[in-house]
Amino acid sequence: MTAVKAGSAAVTVTTTDGSKTATCSVTVTEAPKIVITGNTAKAPVQGGTAEFPIQYNTSYTVEIEQSAQSWLHFVETKAMKSGTLVFKVDANEGEARTGKATVKDNAGKVEPIILTFEQDPFLAVSSVQVTPETAELEIGETLTLTATVLPDDATDKALTWASDNESVAMVSAS
Repeated sequence: MTAVKAGSAAVTVTTTDGSKTATCSVTVTEAPKIVITGNTAKAPVQGGTAEFPIQYNTSYTVEIEQSAQSWLHFVETKAMKSGTLVFKVDANEGEARTGKATVKDNAGKVEPIILTFEQDPFLAVSSVQVTPETAELEIGETLTLTATVLPDDATDKALTWASDNESVAMVSAS
């Protein structure tokens, strides 16, 4: 007897004269599976989410290694049987870090799957320069100032502009 697909069947054996029979009731189930696309995620330095597509037909548990539990959190699985594992990643304000999560079949029939999360270090702004550094304008004239944030690869390069005397010089966000 060979299991072909999930379902039920009755397999009967009969004597050649047809006078005696016996039956085996067979239930075929699909083998447990957990399939995850990819095994490494580049986690955003600023924090956010990291996701892995998953297909499964068995219950499973997600365990995050202890060293990453302070910054990596399993949120949910979006959809049933085929969906997305969603992890929340906290912002990194220090050195580069790596964390792992293990997806385990609760029945223990599927090999555990290890997911790796890599997060670049937080690079602080070391300085901001404005060009030009001084300016003289007549009333009604405009001037575009340019700001340069260093280092070029700083993690958060967002800036705000302000004037300490709006009655003399007004500034806009652009």
